Amino acid sequence: MTGIAIGVGVIVFMSAMLASLQATFVTRTLTSQAHIQILPPEELPRPLRVSTAAVVQAPVIHRPVQRQRSVDQWQTIVSEVHSYSDVTNVTPTVSTSALALRGDASRTITITGIEPAVYFRIVRLPDYIVSGEPRLSTEEIIIGSELARELGVSVADKLSVATAGNTTRLLTVSGIFDRGNKGANQRSTFVALRTAQTLANLAGGVTSIDITVRDLFAADSVAAQLAAVTGMQADSWLSTHAQLFSTLSAQEMSFVTIELVVALSVAFGIASVLSVTVIQRSQEIGIRRGMGTSLCAVSQPQTPSLQAELVSARASHAARPTMAPISAVAASRSGNPARRYPASQS
Repeated sequence: MTGIAIGVGVIVFMSAMLASLQATFVTRTLTSQAHIQILPPEELPRPLRVSTAAVVQAPVIHRPVQRQRSVDQWQTIVSEVHSYSDVTNVTPTVSTSALALRGDASRTITITGIEPAVYFRIVRLPDYIVSGEPRLSTEEIIIGSELARELGVSVADKLSVATAGNTTRLLTVSGIFDRGNKGANQRSTFVALRTAQTLANLAGGVTSIDITVRDLFAADSVAAQLAAVTGMQADSWLSTHAQLFSTLSAQEMSFVTIELVVALSVAFGIASVLSVTVIQRSQEIGIRRGMGTSLCAVSQPQTPSLQAELVSARASHAARPTMAPISAVAASRSGNPARRYPASQS
């Protein structure tokens, strides 16, 4: 029984550990990004060739440079996405690269323009703030702890931001975050949506639409539906983090295999215990059946009175090898007159 208890405990422990491990992985991954991103479609080359009936040209197609473009009619797309029952949050964002300048020092950063009220429900940035507040006006910026250390800035300091389009803004640091990732703390910054539109030279435009869904593992199907309806590119976290998803699937398969082996071991243990119990009680079962006890009654626990009768029957049978004592006990239990058997002739 101790082995059975240990086996059941191992199954319960491994199931709880697997669920906790998967929840931790998914939480760490998806609290820093959207489940689905809608992006502008890629620009495709359009070959121009002159062909006649006699001349066939094999054009050399060069892939065009992917320029920073806005999502076409993004307000309409946001309204359409809100109508899906599987979608929980939708917010437009603007992402562009820039230089953060502080005196003679400069660092390359990624600027993300957001609407804080909705974006902070998708990416839990306030949970990672270590200094200042998660507040964004048109003249404020939130930066990472590594960037703050390298440029020597703190909350309420001024930071100059310049983009490739020769647009420069002087912003005030309102908060500093630490997401536990050196690269993110060094390059990621957040500003208001209008500020990012000005820096990226996208007046009234957005570069992506961030979406969260109710069922995390149904993000692929929702992304496919959105791509078909909007005509835009829709990337889910399952496609952008395919390696993580494969790791979680392999881990779950391993745990299921181990649980199956342990369950089979416990089942064999229970069967062996029952077999040994039956073998040990074979003599008792034979005596009780000889006394006229039914199979259902044999499987029930023994009572003190029945144990006393069995002891008396064994003693009488050992002293006199006849069936008379056993028959008498059977008759007394069933209420029928005792059947008489002729005594053996000595």
